[in-house]
Amino acid sequence: MRYIVFINWTQSGLADFEDSLKRIEAMANALEQAGGRFEIVGHCLGEIDLVATIDVPSGHDVAAFVVALGSRGSVRTVTLQAFETAEMRDILQRSGPLAKAYLRGGAGNPND
Repeated sequence: MRYIVFINWTQSGLADFEDSLKRIEAMANALEQAGGRFEIVGHCLGEIDLVATIDVPSGHDVAAFVVALGSRGSVRTVTLQAFETAEMRDILQRSGPLAKAYLRGGAGNPND
Protein backbone atom coordinates (compact mmCIF):
# COMPACT_ATOMS: atom_id res chain seq x y z
CA MET A 1 0.00 0.00 0.00
CA ARG A 2 1.27 3.45 -0.84
CA TYR A 3 1.05 6.44 1.47
CA ILE A 4 2.17 10.04 1.35
CA VAL A 5 3.49 11.32 4.66
CA PHE A 6 3.95 15.02 5.37
CA ILE A 7 6.52 15.48 8.11
CA ASN A 8 7.13 18.68 10.05
CA TRP A 9 9.86 19.22 12.60
CA THR A 10 8.60 20.36 15.98
CA GLN A 11 10.44 23.02 17.96
CA SER A 12 12.50 20.33 19.72
CA GLY A 13 13.19 18.59 16.40
CA LEU A 14 14.33 21.86 14.88
CA ALA A 15 16.62 22.52 17.83
CA ASP A 16 18.62 19.43 16.79
CA PHE A 17 18.67 20.28 13.09
CA GLU A 18 22.29 19.13 12.74
CA ASP A 19 21.09 15.54 13.28
CA SER A 20 18.16 15.74 10.88
CA LEU A 21 19.76 13.57 8.17
CA LYS A 22 20.67 10.93 10.78
CA ARG A 23 17.06 10.98 11.95
CA ILE A 24 15.84 10.42 8.39
CA GLU A 25 18.12 7.37 8.19
CA ALA A 26 16.66 6.18 11.50
CA MET A 27 13.17 6.71 10.03
CA ALA A 28 14.12 4.53 7.05
CA ASN A 29 15.38 1.79 9.38
CA ALA A 30 12.17 1.91 11.44
CA LEU A 31 10.09 1.77 8.27
CA GLU A 32 12.01 -1.30 7.10
CA GLN A 33 11.23 -2.98 10.44
CA ALA A 34 7.55 -2.30 9.70
CA GLY A 35 7.99 -4.11 6.38
CA GLY A 36 8.02 -0.93 4.32
CA ARG A 37 10.36 1.35 2.45
CA PHE A 38 10.70 4.95 1.43
CA GLU A 39 10.09 5.46 -2.28
CA ILE A 40 10.80 9.20 -2.19
CA VAL A 41 11.88 11.61 0.52
CA GLY A 42 11.66 15.26 -0.48
CA HIS A 43 13.09 18.05 1.64
CA CYS A 44 10.85 21.11 1.34
CA LEU A 45 10.79 24.82 1.98
CA GLY A 46 7.53 26.25 3.25
CA GLU A 47 4.78 24.80 5.42
CA ILE A 48 5.98 21.19 5.11
CA ASP A 49 9.54 20.16 6.00
CA LEU A 50 9.58 16.69 4.40
CA VAL A 51 7.31 14.81 2.03
CA ALA A 52 7.75 11.07 1.82
CA THR A 53 6.11 8.47 -0.36
CA ILE A 54 6.24 5.13 1.38
CA ASP A 55 5.21 1.60 0.50
CA VAL A 56 4.03 -0.60 3.41
CA PRO A 57 2.15 -3.90 3.64
CA SER A 58 -0.90 -2.51 5.50
CA GLY A 59 -2.56 0.48 7.09
CA HIS A 60 -1.63 -0.91 10.50
CA ASP A 61 2.03 -0.84 9.50
CA VAL A 62 1.91 2.81 8.44
CA ALA A 63 0.01 3.71 11.62
CA ALA A 64 2.64 2.00 13.77
CA PHE A 65 5.37 3.80 11.83
CA VAL A 66 3.94 7.31 12.24
CA VAL A 67 3.14 6.73 15.92
CA ALA A 68 6.75 5.63 16.44
CA LEU A 69 7.98 8.75 14.62
CA GLY A 70 5.85 11.03 16.76
CA SER A 71 6.82 9.33 20.01
CA ARG A 72 10.09 11.26 20.31
CA GLY A 73 8.32 14.57 19.98
CA SER A 74 10.61 15.80 17.22
CA VAL A 75 8.11 15.52 14.33
CA ARG A 76 4.42 15.76 13.56
CA THR A 77 2.96 13.88 10.64
CA VAL A 78 -0.05 13.91 8.32
CA THR A 79 -0.60 10.69 6.40
CA LEU A 80 -2.63 10.16 3.24
CA GLN A 81 -3.27 6.91 1.42
CA ALA A 82 -2.34 7.24 -2.25
CA PHE A 83 -3.90 5.32 -5.12
CA GLU A 84 -2.43 4.63 -8.55
CA THR A 85 -4.60 5.26 -11.60
CA ALA A 86 -5.64 1.60 -11.96
CA GLU A 87 -6.63 1.47 -8.30
CA MET A 88 -8.63 4.69 -8.65
CA ARG A 89 -10.41 3.29 -11.71
CA ASP A 90 -11.54 0.32 -9.60
CA ILE A 91 -12.66 2.64 -6.78
CA LEU A 92 -14.71 4.76 -9.18
CA GLN A 93 -16.33 1.67 -10.74
CA ARG A 94 -17.32 0.44 -7.28
CA SER A 95 -18.72 3.83 -6.27
CA GLY A 96 -21.34 3.92 -9.05
CA PRO A 97 -23.62 1.21 -7.60
CA LEU A 98 -23.10 2.60 -4.10
CA ALA A 99 -24.20 6.07 -5.20
CA LYS A 100 -27.36 4.61 -6.75
CA ALA A 101 -28.14 2.70 -3.55
CA TYR A 102 -27.58 5.87 -1.54
CA LEU A 103 -30.01 7.84 -3.72
CA ARG A 104 -32.61 5.02 -3.56
CA GLY A 105 -32.25 5.08 0.22
CA GLY A 106 -33.67 8.59 0.42
CA ALA A 107 -30.72 10.87 -0.17
CA GLY A 108 -32.65 12.53 -2.98
CA ASN A 109 -31.53 13.63 -6.41
CA PRO A 110 -28.38 15.77 -6.31
CA ASN A 111 -29.66 17.64 -9.39
CA ASP A 112 -32.84 18.89 -7.62
